[in-house]
This record gives sequence, structure tokens and C-alpha cells, in this order.
Amino acid sequence: MDIKLNAKIEGQYIKFDNVNKLHEELKKFDGYHVKITIEKAVKTRSDQANRALHLYFRLLSDTLNEHGLDIAKSLSKKVEHRWTPDLIKELIFKKIMRSLFTKRSTTQLKSAEINEIVDIITRHFGEHFGVETPTFPNIDQMLREQDFKNLI
Repeated sequence: MDIKLNAKIEGQYIKFDNVNKLHEELKKFDGYHVKITIEKAVKTRSDQANRALHLYFRLLSDTLNEHGLDIAKSLSKKVEHRWTPDLIKELIFKKIMRSLFTKRSTTQLKSAEINEIVDIITRHFGEHFGVETPTFPNIDQMLREQDFKNLI
């Protein structure tokens, strides 16, 4: 059984991202001798960038639906269905991601790779359907979205 946790080395100390998870996992090994391996983690993107990506999926699905571009019209499928953020992610974003970067998960993407995919999506819907897609969310949009959720 392996444990993989994210942490940051500061001087001679290890600062774990999730101390509660660390404690929970360590309980499983109580009384055993263990081998600890430390490897350099490649940071793909921040939590904020991840939230921005999913906000973008929602904004794009809303925009395409407002323009009457269901999945069939957008991707030459036979079944008409309205866009959802998850469908944007799976049918558009991940399809481009896999063809460009051969990555299986959006969590593996770096910010520059996300920007490249968003540019391709923007160009596609602009050139083929005349739809101006939403810009990728910035920190102000993220904060407004959070403020809106807090009101509900």
C-alpha cells in the first residue's frame, strides 16, 4: 500500500498540503517499519486555475446554448442535446487536450496548455458558427462567482 501526499520542503521541514490526510494515512502504518521516498512534484496548475477552467466550461456551455448550438450542430452528432459544463469538458476540451498533449486528465495540464486549448475552441466557434465564446475567467470573475454562491 502506497501513500502519495503533496508537501513542500521549507528548510529542513516538510509542510504537508493536507495534514489531516497525512494523519489519517499514517494510522494505517502504526507499528510498522516503512520506507519514505521523496520525489519532486511537477506543479501543473493552481487550485484557482482549476476553478477558472471549470467556470470556463460553464460559461462556454451557456454561450453555445444561447446561440442554439446544441451538440449535434456543433460536433456533427445525430442526437440533439443542450450543452452542460461536463459535456464541454468531455466532448470538446478533453478531445483537443488528448490530441495535442496526449494527456488523460485536465489535472495534468499546465496553464500554457490550457490557454492553447481555449484558443482553439474560441477560433473554432468563431470561424464556423460566428459565436464569440467567453474569455477565460480571471481572478475578478472568480471572486464574483464566489460572492454569488455565498448569497445563495
